[in-house]
Amino acid sequence: MKRRKSLSRVQTSIFFLSMALIAYEILLIKIFTIQYWHHFAYLIISIALLGFGASGTFIFIFRGALKKSALSVIYYAPVIFLFSIWLSLYLSRIIAFNPLMMAWRIGEILNFSLLCLTIFIPFFLGALAIGTGFTVFTEDSHRIYFSNLTGSGLGALIILLSIFHLGPYELILIISLITMIATLPACVTRIRKLVSFILMCAVIMSYFAFLYGAPIAINDFKDLSQAERLKGATREVQVFGPLGSVAVVDSPAYHYLPDLSLNCPDPLPRQKGLFLDGNTVGAINRFSGNIDSLGFMDCRTAALPYKLLKNPRVLIIGGGGGTEILNARYHGAENISVVEINRDIIRLVRDRYSGFSRDIYDGDRITVFVEDGRGYLERTDELYDLIQINLPGSMGTVSAGVYSLNENYIFTVEALKTSLKRLRPGGMILLSRWISS
Repeated sequence: MKRRKSLSRVQTSIFFLSMALIAYEILLIKIFTIQYWHHFAYLIISIALLGFGASGTFIFIFRGALKKSALSVIYYAPVIFLFSIWLSLYLSRIIAFNPLMMAWRIGEILNFSLLCLTIFIPFFLGALAIGTGFTVFTEDSHRIYFSNLTGSGLGALIILLSIFHLGPYELILIISLITMIATLPACVTRIRKLVSFILMCAVIMSYFAFLYGAPIAINDFKDLSQAERLKGATREVQVFGPLGSVAVVDSPAYHYLPDLSLNCPDPLPRQKGLFLDGNTVGAINRFSGNIDSLGFMDCRTAALPYKLLKNPRVLIIGGGGGTEILNARYHGAENISVVEINRDIIRLVRDRYSGFSRDIYDGDRITVFVEDGRGYLERTDELYDLIQINLPGSMGTVSAGVYSLNENYIFTVEALKTSLKRLRPGGMILLSRWISS
């Protein structure tokens, strides 16, 4: 009877701890993508697996001692796991790690090692508690597996659904509270119950004191950080969603139109920078509704196909802030179809900046599809005179090589073949890429 009760306690604890672990791993991937670049997703997964592997070695060496104090391990490991999460948040803010300088500065290797250690410790501790459960209850390992896998599955589901509605620090709070719930089954003494209650209160107070409304620290070399250094720059809005963090920066000095001729006689309108995970995705242009005010559109390389086509049917893949929609309207496009995968970008331009951009995403000749560009090309039967695939990233990040590992299925051979099939006779594809030496 006593063994059955202990097993039930361990199962419950492992269920909630597994939920917190997988949720934390997924959230870390999102946070590090915003702080640094997308390839840190691979780093998080690798270090998480390393933490689990190292805990297995630790359990093998000290299995005798762990068996004797299983409930203590299952209580204290999540408690230290919780501390390590918050310590990791703090250290990630003060460790001035710049991945672009690792080849030139030895100090960056040390910073990188410290960063990896802060990621490693939570997963080691979480896996230690789970592994201890398997070690003690070997005959009931199937029950432990059930708790572990169902907890992990539910944790992944919760974090993916929550990302639609909550910011990263709100999710950290939820993960912390789930971790504290994981300690409750092992609270067999009054002292442990009191400690768990105090920690839960401390977590909630710490969130409101230090994290509520705080922005995520972003690498100084990312586009968003550099834009915020401009004179009079302010981050007007930031929206966290499943496809990343969308931010808008306003500054009188901000201008973004990379294919504009240096000899252009026409002035650019007031622009607001649009960023996804700290990387430039375009600009939101002030538009009065007067097409004649867009004369600068004739000074772009993107104007060339419009000189060769008359009143074309246009497909724009990657609507962004709406610059290419203005380009198509200025050059007399008969019909404009816009594919934009990120719903948050469309909502911002349509709602918050509708007056500034003069409802650029709306109009009789404009149709908007919220989906992946490759997926739209595969499913549609529509034919176009011009298919424009927007310029990804920025010159700085591409030349630094940080997008070398980033797969983009719109630029594959198969996707381009599909694009050609969606053209009318005499149609064209406009595809822009950065030149990288």
